[in-house]
Amino acid sequence: IFEGLNEPRKKGTEWEWNGGDAEGQAVVNHFMKVFVETVRATGGNNELRHLMICGYAASSSEMAMRAIEIPDDDKIIVSVHAYTPYDFALNITGTSEWKYTFEIEQLMTKINMIFVNKGIPVIIGEFGALNKNNEKDRANWAKIYLMQSTYNNIPCCWWDNSSFNGSGENFGLIDRKKLTWPFPDLLRSLLDNAGVE
Repeated sequence: IFEGLNEPRKKGTEWEWNGGDAEGQAVVNHFMKVFVETVRATGGNNELRHLMICGYAASSSEMAMRAIEIPDDDKIIVSVHAYTPYDFALNITGTSEWKYTFEIEQLMTKINMIFVNKGIPVIIGEFGALNKNNEKDRANWAKIYLMQSTYNNIPCCWWDNSSFNGSGENFGLIDRKKLTWPFPDLLRSLLDNAGVE
């Protein structure tokens, strides 16, 4: 699988992370079309390869997902990034406590309605919950997230950026320097609920 671009957006603008404006969405759709045409034109296995495209900023907002124009190609997969709910999963100053919300269920239902039910495969190319010294809460969150994604036939990829310390986005799962798994409960939750046999 090749993916064309990662989170293409108007950086530093009011439209950067809110689903984009019509101009930004049109440009991203054009980039995705050119990406597919370019890969297909190289021939060989690239004529048959699955290609992942995204919408504006790879946003999982309903507006951004509905604006995606699917190229005329039968091996397209839509990629979205979804850190839901934001205050728990991505907001550094947000809550560290997981309380079940319907936001995850609503997200998966929208992805299913917009794409999967129409025969368009989707991968959540990035998901995760920041380490806020809250492994038990993250493990419980991951269980619900993956149960909902599996129910809706949407595979997910955890965003492991190898970051464990500091004030940034600490999404690390595998400590590649020590060859360890620092969060065994979270790992077990991911493995137990990934829908893989």
